[in-house]
Amino acid sequence: MDKDRKNKLEMLLNANKEKLEKNKSYGDLFNKLISSLSQEAIIFSDERSNELYGLLQSKVQFTNWNRIDVSYLNSYVRVKDELELEQLVKEHMDERVLIFWGYGTDPVIEVSLEDCIRELEQIRDVGSDQWIFCSESGFFIELYHENEIIVGYF
Repeated sequence: MDKDRKNKLEMLLNANKEKLEKNKSYGDLFNKLISSLSQEAIIFSDERSNELYGLLQSKVQFTNWNRIDVSYLNSYVRVKDELELEQLVKEHMDERVLIFWGYGTDPVIEVSLEDCIRELEQIRDVGSDQWIFCSESGFFIELYHENEIIVGYF
């Protein structure tokens, strides 16, 4: 009987943990962004987000002040505004990208580049620095808090 009780308690604890994880909230701006994205947006778990941050760090080098070190890239372009950015990446709009946050505990999100470009202002509202990573085509977009946009190729 003790074993049955232990199993039942374990099942209840796991169910409660899953329920809490499912209902986890990351803040109003993040939640607003999520609600504006298409149904195909994927919000990764904290564990998977940590793995993806490791993948990003294996692809690009970072400076001490949390910027991508462009000296290690094949090439890069400083983009003056969001319109120029859209023109630069327009042939990749149907590709999936990962959105990484420079600060905070918000999880990595996967969306189409088209969704990402359309909601760029809301993405910037969530945090001060972001990186948008497209492994399929080997490029990233860095959104720096001083309104600087860089598109880099690795």
